Amino acid sequence: AGAQIIGGQGTNCIDVEWLAPGSGDLCVSASGNCGLAVSSCQTITALDVPLDPLLSGPQQLCAGEQALYVAQSSMATSFDWSVPACLQVISGLGTDSLLVVALSDCPAESVCVT
Repeated sequence: AGAQIIGGQGTNCIDVEWLAPGSGDLCVSASGNCGLAVSSCQTITALDVPLDPLLSGPQQLCAGEQALYVAQSSMATSFDWSVPACLQVISGLGTDSLLVVALSDCPAESVCVT
């Protein structure tokens, strides 16, 4: 009820679109020259898509300054950061907190996280 097959029906590989979060059984049965085989099912759980994280940190850094940027997201499990060339990442790639140092005076509003 919360999903639909959008491609591959009748083949050994399908594409499924999840319409809403929830759990359900995904079942398959094979047929061939000798008839229909027994079905096999797997319980699948679809989670909500995380909302875009809220980002906090300074808007401007002077050369040599360090700053911590924090992404707040209730459901995200990984974070993809991008920073302008005037910033160097010290630590935190893939996490919700990124520590950077400014290589030159830097408008840091172009720090992004997804």
